[in-house]
Amino acid sequence: MKILHSLISIIILLLWCNVALAGWVIVIRHNTPDGLIIYETLTIDGKLIKSSSLQGTFVINLETGIFKMVSQREMACWQGKAEDFRAAMDSAMHNVVDTYLKGLPAKQKELYAPVIEGMKDMFSPLSGEKLDTLRIVLEKTSEIADIAGYQSEKYLVMVDGKQTEEVWVAPLLTLSVDFEGLAAARCFNQVKPLYQGEIPYDRSDAYLKVWDKGFRMKSNAISGKASQVIKVAEQVVDKSEFDIPEGFRVMTAGEIIRKQLFYGDSDNPD
Repeated sequence: MKILHSLISIIILLLWCNVALAGWVIVIRHNTPDGLIIYETLTIDGKLIKSSSLQGTFVINLETGIFKMVSQREMACWQGKAEDFRAAMDSAMHNVVDTYLKGLPAKQKELYAPVIEGMKDMFSPLSGEKLDTLRIVLEKTSEIADIAGYQSEKYLVMVDGKQTEEVWVAPLLTLSVDFEGLAAARCFNQVKPLYQGEIPYDRSDAYLKVWDKGFRMKSNAISGKASQVIKVAEQVVDKSEFDIPEGFRVMTAGEIIRKQLFYGDSDNPD
């Protein structure tokens, strides 16, 4: 009998260790208003999260607050606090735009300046002032759907009394005791650009509280943006997934902006 109890204890311990060591790989399909489809792969291991897509590779550590941006094509990276990344990108954006405009002939400058000048605020500090003017409410509906094998509940996002988005969340998709969807969303918001004239309601705390209700599985916004989880897999994740590959050089914020938006000339000032 003692042997039986010992075997049961060992099996329970092994099962617990397997769950403790297991990570998650989640594939999300994003649809943009202009018809572009982008597939994003989230690799999650506790407080470590990696997002990989055609838009790049981004890693956050929720415990340390460290953010990494990795460019496989350039074999380069940026690493530091998420808020420091935004500040560096904001400063670099102003410098790069000013430098670009100075190099344009007068007629071209007159033509393009209004549009290009508006790009300066893409990485301006996230302020709650505009968001505080919005009244954002999450309304739970009775609608339930199976999304990627998980029962998901539908919420309506109301902004100033008007429906702007539908969001489905899966309350039972608990990735780990360490994963914090709300903290992850806030961190990724620090590195996302703003667009001219945009009041990003989806960055407000009132909106982000949807993560407290479960893992976000699907969304449809009136803007035309949509996303849906299409695969969820629990598996052991190698910690090296979240490391910067050996031999990668460090990129400056100015270089990142020039390569993404303008001319890719690394000799231009930051």
